[in-house]
Amino acid sequence: LSGTIEPPLCTEEIYATLRCLEFPYVMHAHPIPPEYIRWYGHNDWLVETSCEPSILQEGVLMPFNQGDAASPMTMRKFFDTLDLNPLITLDDVKELELFISKFKRFLSDGVPLDQVSRDESSGGSGKRPGKPMKRILRLVSFVGCQDLDDCLCFFDDESRSKKKKRRKNRWNQPPVDAISLRDITRISQYTSINFVSNPADESEPHRRIFLERRHGSEIVFLAKNVKVAELLLCGLKILLENG
Repeated sequence: LSGTIEPPLCTEEIYATLRCLEFPYVMHAHPIPPEYIRWYGHNDWLVETSCEPSILQEGVLMPFNQGDAASPMTMRKFFDTLDLNPLITLDDVKELELFISKFKRFLSDGVPLDQVSRDESSGGSGKRPGKPMKRILRLVSFVGCQDLDDCLCFFDDESRSKKKKRRKNRWNQPPVDAISLRDITRISQYTSINFVSNPADESEPHRRIFLERRHGSEIVFLAKNVKVAELLLCGLKILLENG
C-alpha cells in the first residue's frame, strides 16, 4: 500500500481503510506507565527543574518521597538516585525499562492526534486556535554531527483526511513539523492564554499537550483520549530525563 505509483482516485477511500487496519496503533495494546510514574504525568516539566509528583498521600511512602512529604522527589532526582532508592525493587526497575522500550516502539509506529496552531489572522493576536489538523506523531532518529538526534515528527495523517486532491509523491511526504528532544524546554497541559479549540468538548483540557521549543515557539496537539494523553505526558518526560 506504500508503493511509489499512486492508486486511482476512486480507490482512495478503500486504501485509507486498509492502511488504518495495518496501523500498529490500533493493532497492539498501548504501553501502561508504572503507577509511580503516573504521579508525574500532569505536572509541568521544565528543562531547568524537571517536574514534581502531583500529590502525596499522607502517611504513604511513595518511591519518590522516601518518607519526606515536605520535599517530594523530582523526576530527575528519581532517575539519578534510582539504584540507591530502597523503595524501588528489581521488579520495579524491570517494569520501568520495559515501559520505556514499549513507549519508544509506540512512538516509532506512529500515534494519531490533532495538531492545533494559533490563528494569526484575527488581528495578529494568535489567541484563537485554528482548525485542528490530522497528524501522525512519530519518534524518528536522525544522524547528527556526533550522535543520533531523536526528533518528534508530525506527518499528515492521510488515512483520516477528507481531502480528495491528488499530490505527487503522497506516500513519501516529509514531516510538516518536527522538534528535537534536546530542543524541548517545557511540557505542559496549561498555558497563560485561554487556548480552547472546541468549547463543547469537556475532555479537551485533559487531552491537550504543549511542547515548547528552546527558541520560544510551541507545538500544541490533542491526544485521541485522556489515557493516551497521560501516556504521552509520562513517556515523553521519561525520554527527556532518561532517554
